[in-house]
This record gives sequence, structure tokens and C-alpha cells, in this order.
Amino acid sequence: MGKRQISIKWKVWFWTLGAALGVWIFFAFGMPVLWPILLGYALACIVRPMVYWLETHWHIKRQIAIVVLLFLLLSILITAVVWLVGTTVRQLLVLLDHTDQMLAMLSEMGNGICDWVSRWFPVSPEQCRQWLDNAVGQLGKQSGDVGQITGHAARIVNIVGSLIVDGVLAWITAYFFARDNEKIGEWRKRFLYRDEVNLICHQLKVALVAYCKSQLTLWGLISVTCVVGLWLLGNPYCLLLGLGTGILDAIPFIGTGVVFVPWAIFCFVQGNLYQGIGLTVLFLITYFIRELLEPRLMGNGMGISSFASLLAIYIGFQVFGLFGIFYGPVAYVLIVTIVKEACNLPRL
Repeated sequence: MGKRQISIKWKVWFWTLGAALGVWIFFAFGMPVLWPILLGYALACIVRPMVYWLETHWHIKRQIAIVVLLFLLLSILITAVVWLVGTTVRQLLVLLDHTDQMLAMLSEMGNGICDWVSRWFPVSPEQCRQWLDNAVGQLGKQSGDVGQITGHAARIVNIVGSLIVDGVLAWITAYFFARDNEKIGEWRKRFLYRDEVNLICHQLKVALVAYCKSQLTLWGLISVTCVVGLWLLGNPYCLLLGLGTGILDAIPFIGTGVVFVPWAIFCFVQGNLYQGIGLTVLFLITYFIRELLEPRLMGNGMGISSFASLLAIYIGFQVFGLFGIFYGPVAYVLIVTIVKEACNLPRL
């Protein structure tokens, strides 16, 4: 191994560690502050072509066109959220009206579990039932703590207030980005590191678009599949349970099996073969949708292998928590791009 190869390897290690540190600082400390501005820029990119069309074909002033389009976009978003939340809340209220039936079903399920345990293990059904009752009692005691409920409510109010403020800032930022598009373009041309920034921004844009398209496509397909499948099975809470299961599936290493597998087993134990088979088929469909489509969507769009994308998601989840599901692949693309350009490498 020549001295030049050793030098290149040390250079790659140095830039990799430096890029990883810089990306971690950006996502850990910069994103909580900058995300409304980045969202505003994304909104400006969405409305920019329509603003140009209205400006050239209808001769509408740019400021008016931007305000109208942003208002329409906000109206569509609010309408969709209100409909989704309203439908979900109605189904949740119906579910709460049947609390006694749900408790009776859970009690029957507990009896079935205890009977099964007593057949295979040296534990009497009474002992098993006592353990379950103690566990449920402890859970109810913790969830019923008034202080905890008050603390959660205050935290939720703070989060909602912060989201409203950040949303307003994002919409204002989108207006100024769309209005001053030419000025921003001229400033970018005069910027000293424009070539490097343009390259990183291009790679980041490709990664973001590919990741968002792949995850939204998967979440949409799986959520719709869950909702339709539960509706065909006659479940009155199909929207609530379907969307919730779709959200769980988007979290790494959880999936729809967390909901459908225990549910199907319970149906089989109760002798409800139709529901059990239906839930099993629904689980298999959603499982294969993600397994077959995710590597193709992620790999083809972002230009990285399915294993690298899965590893990036896992590391991002461990480092940044739930947001790491999104940060991980983007951080990977950023680090690879920086190292390749700094070390003049054709591949990495």
C-alpha cells in the first residue's frame, strides 16, 4: 500500500468524521430552529410555478398571486385536517360509548390467555388472572394520576401553540421567498461557495424528494389498505384503526404486525375464523407492500442501497429519536456528498 493510498484513507476518515459531526450539529441544534424557514422555502417552491403562470397568462401581480395561492393551499390543508380529525374523533367517541363491551371482550380475552397458560405451564388460571388484574390495576393507577394528566395537557397546549407560531412563520417565509425569488437567485450567483452549496443542495433536494415520495407513498398505500381491509371486515372504527396502524407501520421495526397479529390470534381463539383469516391476510398484504416497494423506492430515488437506507434509518432513530426516521437517510446522503467532493472520489 503506497503512501498516497494511506493519505487518501486518512483524508476520507477525517472528512467523514467532520461531516458526520457537522450534520449531527445541524440536525440536533439547527433543525429545531430552522424547520419553519425550510418549510417556507418548500412551500415557495410548490407555488412558484403557479405564481409564474398567473403572472404571465393572467397578468396578476406577483404579490396577489402568492397570497391567493398560499391561502388556497392553507384552506385545502385545513379542510383535509378538519375532516380527518373530525372523522377520527367521531369514531373514537363511538368506541368510548362501547367501553363496557370492550372491557368485557378484554376480560374474556384475559380468561382465554390464562386458560392457555395453565395448560402449558404450572400456573393455575386463578394465579394468572390475579397477575393480569394487578398489572391492569397498576396501569390504571398510573394513567389516572391527576398530576400526570395535567402535565400532559399543559405539554400538549405548549406543543400546539408552538406549532401554530411555527406554521405562521413558515407561511410568511414562503411569501417572501416566492416574492424575492430573483433577488435570492442573484445573491446565490455572487456567493463565494456557490458551487459547493449548489451541489450539496442539489443532492439534498434529490434525497428529500425521493425520501418523502417513498415514505408518503408507502404510508398512503398501507393506510388505505388497512382502512379498506377493516371496512370490508365490517369494523366500525376502520378509519381510526387503519390510520393508526399505518402510522405504526411507518416507525422502524414495529410494523402492522403489532396490531394485526395479536388481534388475529384472539379472533382464532374466540372461534371467529372469518375475522382471524381476514386480519392475517391484511397483515401479509401490508407486510409485502413495504418489503417489496420500500427498497425499490428508496434505492431508485436516493441512489443508495436498501441496506444502507435501512441502516441510516436505524442509526437516525437511535440518535435523534422519532425524527431520526427522516433525518437518517438525508444525513447519509449529505455525509457521502461532502466526503466525495472534499476527497475527489468517484464513488464511496
